[in-house]
Amino acid sequence: MADFRSHFTLRLLNILAFLWFTAVNGFAFALSLGLVGRSEPSDPGYGSGINKETYLKPEPWIDLVLLLMNILFVGTVFAQWTDKGRDIAVGALSFRWPLLMVSSTLWIGAWLKKSYIASWICSLVVAVLADHTNRIVRRRYRLEYELNFKDELFIYAPFSVFHGWAICVFAANSFATFFPTSAAAGLASKMIAVWALAALSGVAHLAAFSTRSGDIPLSLTVALWQYSIFVHQIHGHNTNSRHLVAWFAFGFSIVTVGAVAKSVWGTVDVIRHGAGAVRLDDEEERDSN
Repeated sequence: MADFRSHFTLRLLNILAFLWFTAVNGFAFALSLGLVGRSEPSDPGYGSGINKETYLKPEPWIDLVLLLMNILFVGTVFAQWTDKGRDIAVGALSFRWPLLMVSSTLWIGAWLKKSYIASWICSLVVAVLADHTNRIVRRRYRLEYELNFKDELFIYAPFSVFHGWAICVFAANSFATFFPTSAAAGLASKMIAVWALAALSGVAHLAAFSTRSGDIPLSLTVALWQYSIFVHQIHGHNTNSRHLVAWFAFGFSIVTVGAVAKSVWGTVDVIRHGAGAVRLDDEEERDSN
């Protein structure tokens, strides 16, 4: 009975934290589309933080990743009432999932209020938590259960997308906090922007090669984010500086697509041979027979 009560309390906390996360994301998404905004031009309130131009600023349509993430998390909310979902979302993650939701809403609030130092600290916390939760879900789900489309979509994919989104947000937030706008940036800013894009591709490939099945959602999220940076920067007014970073962003998005391809190949391989199967070369297989 005590176990049921504790699980019920945590499930309820997961739902409340998710609803708060969704409401704040909906407001931020409406701001990015221009559906809501400041009442007066001099009003320094919500929305002012999203207008800072840096070399790592993406196009607003990348916020569709947030919309997709919220849709997937709706499935996770329901999945936590199943045996497998309870084992992962409640048993393995415990309070990490609601903590991830709460820290993300705090980040969005600080970012929209243009509190860059506070938002950077929150983005760092979110990135660390997202990495930790995704590793737990990957270990408990990918290594202990056979791949199942429904569970893949609503248990594994949401946390994987969140992980990819969080590391990209941390990179963009770091640039907005510690570097000048793209119009005033110099060579050092360009070099660090290129390094950050390369690091994002490195994280995607690390995730792709960490397990046999790889990590399609994370790699795809990073690739889309890099491409959205390319689209935004290529239309910049300062063509000499922003176009250089834009083409690097495009190049690294293609590099990251390689991680997506590896993850797709690995997932197909796991589906064909099973999660615990060890494939032998043709020669070894003949010798074993």
